[in-house]
Amino acid sequence: MHEGWIDTGSPLTLLPQVVWEPAARRPLATGLRVAVGGTSVAADLAELYLALADEHGAATPPLRVRAYCCFSSAIPILLGVEDLLTRCVLNCDGPAGAAFLDFP
Repeated sequence: MHEGWIDTGSPLTLLPQVVWEPAARRPLATGLRVAVGGTSVAADLAELYLALADEHGAATPPLRVRAYCCFSSAIPILLGVEDLLTRCVLNCDGPAGAAFLDFP
């Protein structure tokens, strides 16, 4: 399991190579560059299935998403808006410093 961050400013999800490499994916665009944390990394845009799990092991069914599959394992997982956050309810508790996703 890999940790990720919710990124409401990112239209699409970004995945490091260690996450997407073992998955079956359908390339949509190749040879792209995406900005991550003040740097730029090579990526392909692809359609793939992923599941999200919490610290207790509860997981979503596989979700079909479009994601930037980055050719670096040094970047974090960034969960973007389209195809992912548009399917759930984002719950934020600012004072507690906690947030979680509910998939209806």
